[in-house]
Parts: sequence; structure tokens; C-alpha cells
Amino acid sequence: MPRPPKRCWIGLSALLCAAWGAPAQASTAADEPGDLADLLRQSLSQPSAELAVSTASRMAQSAAQAPGVTHVVTQLDIQRLGLRSLADILQLFPGVYLREDSLFTKLGVRGVGRPGDLNSRVLFLLDGMRLNENIFEAGQIDQDFLVDVSLIERVEFSPGPGSSLYGTNALLGVVQVVTKRADQLHGAQIGSSWSGRGSWRSHAAYGLRHESGAEWWLAASALEFPEQRYPADLSERLQTLLRRFNWDRSKRLNGHWQQGGLSLAAGVVDRTHGLPEPVENAAGNFVLMQKFDRTTIRYGQLRWEQALNADWQMELGWSTQSLRYRLDEPFLTSRDQPRMYRFETLGHWSNGEARLLGNWAQDHELMLGLETQRDHRQRIRFEVLGLPPDDLERRSERWGLFAQDSWRISAGHRLTLGLRHDRAAGDVAARTSPRVAYVWHDEQGRSLKLSVGNAFRAANFNESLNNEIQDVAAPPPERLRSHELLWEARLTQGWRYRAGLFDTRIRNLIDQDPDSGLYQASAPVRSRGAELELDGRWGQGGSALLSLAWQQSRYADGQALSNSPARMLKLRLTHPVAESLRVSLHGRALSRRVVAGRELAGYGLLNLQLLYQPTRQLDISLGVNNLLNRRYFDAPGSSGGNPVPHEGGQAHLGFQWRLDP
Repeated sequence: MPRPPKRCWIGLSALLCAAWGAPAQASTAADEPGDLADLLRQSLSQPSAELAVSTASRMAQSAAQAPGVTHVVTQLDIQRLGLRSLADILQLFPGVYLREDSLFTKLGVRGVGRPGDLNSRVLFLLDGMRLNENIFEAGQIDQDFLVDVSLIERVEFSPGPGSSLYGTNALLGVVQVVTKRADQLHGAQIGSSWSGRGSWRSHAAYGLRHESGAEWWLAASALEFPEQRYPADLSERLQTLLRRFNWDRSKRLNGHWQQGGLSLAAGVVDRTHGLPEPVENAAGNFVLMQKFDRTTIRYGQLRWEQALNADWQMELGWSTQSLRYRLDEPFLTSRDQPRMYRFETLGHWSNGEARLLGNWAQDHELMLGLETQRDHRQRIRFEVLGLPPDDLERRSERWGLFAQDSWRISAGHRLTLGLRHDRAAGDVAARTSPRVAYVWHDEQGRSLKLSVGNAFRAANFNESLNNEIQDVAAPPPERLRSHELLWEARLTQGWRYRAGLFDTRIRNLIDQDPDSGLYQASAPVRSRGAELELDGRWGQGGSALLSLAWQQSRYADGQALSNSPARMLKLRLTHPVAESLRVSLHGRALSRRVVAGRELAGYGLLNLQLLYQPTRQLDISLGVNNLLNRRYFDAPGSSGGNPVPHEGGQAHLGFQWRLDP
């Protein structure tokens, strides 16, 4: 089992010692757009080009300097638009589209959203902690996400290859969720909302910051959706029968403590989704029984950050996570005795990270890093409850070394060079992922960005094991190379626009053969497209953001990729209509697409929310999702069956109350 070579640790230690004793270098940011500390203190309601972002370069810097585009949704957006899950937030980003079947919400980016993929081609981070689990490398974005949206300070999305900094999974983009600090959760907060048929969700939090500098918060949330309409074209009589078997419950508990550069976070989420299961009895008739889909995730994270001198900083991080997934399906024996078949996955893994950041020469900002992941348990279990199970289990390990140099060539010109080397246990081939990005910007707020980068995704445990069981080698890693061009400029004082082009070539895209069930590499794919974004802000906190994405994804023989809408339009708008009352609107329109051999018609949706804030402590919201009461389809059934219909509008009413300590 390969481990990081000793010379890597020795080299990192030597650089750390050198940095500790290195003389202070002159600041290289004299002509950059604002001091970083000032940028981090900015209100997130300002135009996005002037915000501080961290995902594109793995360190905080202004969006104008970042080597790639980073889209941001802030807590203000979440509050004003009435967003209720990470999936709702991701729907706002240009080029992103979702498929919501009855079991899992899947993500597509820039025309690539493969059947059966559980979001393994996008890397998800929570305050820097990797979230993709170690069986399917899935990323949970629905009611089983680790934190409630009330705890989110902002979500950043950096599309395009990110493996030069993050390694595997960062193939199509990186999503970073940043949670609130204690000063944003100071005192007590409680909130709740209700929607149709007794559905409710509630959250509570309490946070304190002490004079010693220590701060902490504790938060809990829960939701229950009883008797949901079953997502299928059925008669009202059948729907009435199925409703009581179709429900969703979720509970979360999260905590955070920090003093100086040391922080500790921990949490758990437990979601159970009940589903109806028609079961045939000995007489040949069907009876309805209860099926369970349950996900439980636990995590703990420890981070330490310390300035070594005026120019160098050290960051260390360690995290541990576990995810247990169970699908319990009832059946009847030949004597009509009820039994339960269980499919279970159990993953337990830990990640370690060391980063050194500083100025190694005039006008050069350097980042060196080492990242490891140890998979303590990767288990897939099949069993009939009460009988001995069949287990497939493995352990593994992987590590990556990365370096990035951000070189300020001259005033307004910056070149970023990045390189990462990854290796996994039992895998002979290593992966090297480079990136080169050039950024120009001026005092008028105009910027030009050019980047070329590579990324990869190795076959996950499920894909490898599935082939090995049939004596077939695991599919080779997916490899991607992308060229991107971005232009951003100010139209007026409050309005900006951004236009970008991308050209992506993917080799070895892993798909499952529908006949043999084997995972195999597909023919090369080329995905090209353009994205246009218009961002405006005006007095009293009014804002609008309109984005248009055009994309075309085809195999080498010209055949179009499935589940790849060619055009997407996104809108978000908020405006105060009275001193304490604000109206917000957001929506999307997608063109037609073909999924699993079925054509899904294009559709458009609008969501409306009114937010009333009579005092600084109280928010009252009233919203309607799918305002135009459209019926639409965005995915086939969970097992490739008939497309899942999403029914008409749904109203929700909620409040949030804050009490200072």
C-alpha cells in the first residue's frame, strides 16, 4: 500500500523551517483591488466581482484576482429567495441542472450529467472538509445534507477542472459551503415553516462569542413531510392509497467551537424516507407495504491555522466521517410471511491536510500542500433480515501533493501555475493534474481570464467492485482537459456583465452498460458552450441576476450526450416594496433533453417569496414554489422507469426569531 514518500514530508518540513526563519518580504498586493482583510469584511450584497472567494484558488482572494470564475449565493440570497435546501441553492448557478427522482437528487454541470451518477463528478466541501463519501463518492445535496440552510453563510461554485488543487472528484466543478460564525448566530434563533398537508421544518441555534476570543454555536433542525403525493402518473384513488406510505423525515445536530486559529466542528444528520412498495402475495394479488430509505452521516473536523511570520502561514486539518445507507424492501414468502430485504453500504474515512502559504519571492504567492484520505471501511452488504449477510468489504488509502504559484507579473497582470500529483493504494498509475491561468484586470473593474486545466476522476469503490465480481478490470480514470475564456466588465456603477466560453474534452467517461451491468469507458466526449451573466444592484438592497447558458455535449461520432439540455435561463430578482416588506422572484427555464431514451420536454418555473421584517429580530415569510402551477418532468424513475412528474405550485409560510443574549 503506497504512502506519501518520506522525501515529501522532509521537503515540506524543510520549507516550513525555512519559512519560519525567512525574512519578511515586501507586500505584493499594493496595487491589487483592496486589502484582503477589507474584502473579507465586505457586505456580501455587493457585486460579485468585488467579493472575497476561496474555492477557485483554495485561498481567500478577491473574485477579480481568482484564476477562474466563482459563483456565489449568500445568506441574504437564501433568506430573501426562501431557499430551503442545498439543491435549491445549486439550481441558481449558471450551467447547473438537477434531476430529482424519488430517491436521490442528481447534479449535471455544463451538459454532463450521466445516468446513475450520484454527483461523484463534483467535489463538495463544508468549510474545507471533503464530503464525497467513499462507496459511490456521492455528494448529498437534499434533505440529507450535513447542515441546515439556516447555518449557511454562503455557497461558492467554481465550475471547470479543479484537480490541480483538489484531486479526484473535482472534474466538473467544486462546491464549497461556508457556515456562519458565532457573531452571525449570536444569541438564540428559532424558526419554522409550514407547507401543504402538514409538512413542516424547524431549526434552533444558540451562539456566543466570549471576551477571551473563544466562540461557539450549537444548532438543531428537523423536518417532516407526511403523506406526500407519489411521483407517478396514477389515478387519484391510487394516489390516496399511496400517500400514507410516502413520507420524509430528517434530523440534524451541529456544533462549532473556535479560539484563535484552532477550531472544532462536529455533527450528525439522519434522514429516513418512507416509500410504498407493491408486493405480490401467494394468491397473486398485490398489497402495499412500507419501504425505507435511510441515510445517517456523522462527522468531526479539527483545524489549526497559525501565522509563522509576516509572510508565511501554516494550516493543518483533520476530519473523520461515516455514512451508513440502508434500503429496506419488504416481500412476502410463499406462505405470505413478511420478510425484509436490505441493501446497506457503510463507509468510514478520514482526511488529513497540511498547507503552507506565503511569499517565497518578490511578487510570488506560493501554496504547498499535502492531502491524504484513509478509507477505514468500505462495505456493501446484501441480506435478508434474520439470515447471514453477504459482505463485500475493502480498505484503501490515497494521497496527493500539490503546489500553486500565483505570480504578479505587473500591475493588473497575474499568472497562476498549479500542479497536483495523486496516487491511490493498489493503483499503479499516478495522476498529474496541471493548470495554467492568466488574469488581467484594471481599475475600471474589467477583467480577462484565460485558463487551461486538467482533471480526473478515478473509478469509485462500487464501480471497481462491480467489474471485479465479473472478473473484469475496473474502468480507467476519467480524464478531462478544459480551455476557458472569461470577460467581465462594469456596465454602470451598479451593473456588471460576465461572458465566458469553455471547450472541454473528456476521455474514458465511465458509464454502466445496461445489458451486462459492467462499468466501462465511453468514446471521447467534447462539451462546448457559452455563459452570459448580468448582475445588477440598486438602492435599498434591490438586485437582479440573469444568466444564460448554451452548451453542446457530443461523443466523437457526433451523437449527442443524453441528459444534456442545450439552453438554460436562470433569474433571481429581489426588491423592497415597503419599509419592512420585500418581494423576491427566482426561476429557471431548461430546453428539452433526452434521458434514458425518453424525451423530456423543456419547462420553465417561477418561485415567489414575500419577506416581512417588522423588527430586526423577526422575519415572516410567505412563498409559493412553482408559481405558474406547471407540471414538468426532469428525470426518469429511480430504476429507469417512467419519467417522474413534478406537480403544481406549493405555498409555504414561515418565521424566524432572533434574541440577543
